[in-house]
Amino acid sequence: TKKTIRNKLLEYFKIVSKRNNSKKIYLTMTYIELADYLAVDRSAMTRELKNLSEEGFIKRELATMVNMPHLPKLQFIIDKGTAATVRINEILKTLNKEEK
Repeated sequence: TKKTIRNKLLEYFKIVSKRNNSKKIYLTMTYIELADYLAVDRSAMTRELKNLSEEGFIKRELATMVNMPHLPKLQFIIDKGTAATVRINEILKTLNKEEK
């Protein structure tokens, strides 16, 4: 069967949520990369994300899929790239050295 953009997005959110065992979903890719990953048009995907958010559908559906009766407000955070990750790792290494 042909999956809609909505279905692809919800399935992706379900997988990420379960994999991370977290109520928050961090998008670790740009919208362009996510659209490519899901094999959908980026502008149509962005509209669908907006629709899902405005309808409250993402929150309700994800709560059902991951078996959470009360799901807090979802936050979509775009990872700005590896530069921030590298910087955080440097800080953590420094802190670990200071503790020893």
